[in-house]
Amino acid sequence: MVRIHAPEPTFRIFMHPVFVYGTLMVEEIALAVLRRSVALTPARLDDHFRGMIDGQVYPGIAPQEGSSVEGALMLGLSLHELRALDEYEGDLYERRPVRVRTDEQTMLAVTYVVCPQKQDRITRVPWDLSTFKRDHARCFGVTWD
Repeated sequence: MVRIHAPEPTFRIFMHPVFVYGTLMVEEIALAVLRRSVALTPARLDDHFRGMIDGQVYPGIAPQEGSSVEGALMLGLSLHELRALDEYEGDLYERRPVRVRTDEQTMLAVTYVVCPQKQDRITRVPWDLSTFKRDHARCFGVTWD
């Protein structure tokens, strides 16, 4: 018997929210990656820290007990959109399941954590969304009038 593997439909919804904590919190960057606007719900990831990637203007996260990372959840993404996020994040990061908190609940999500063998690239320099928007978003093709 021959098995035929049909491509997955692109409209299929990915079941877990995606926790974003860096450049993807900028609406214009998320729009460029996903090709549509996505609502963001504020969320927090406990027992992780966020720092600038050495020599870059974007952050990475890694596990660290007692620290937390403020970010946002993207809900209702398709598998095609999840693959677009995978491509955007590249080989510095790996997608991992995490538990995040919103104002209402704790839930399972996925996020992009710096690969263990590359975590030495995360500095202790904090990453700040407003500073990124002001000083670096234009490097990602974002401009404000």
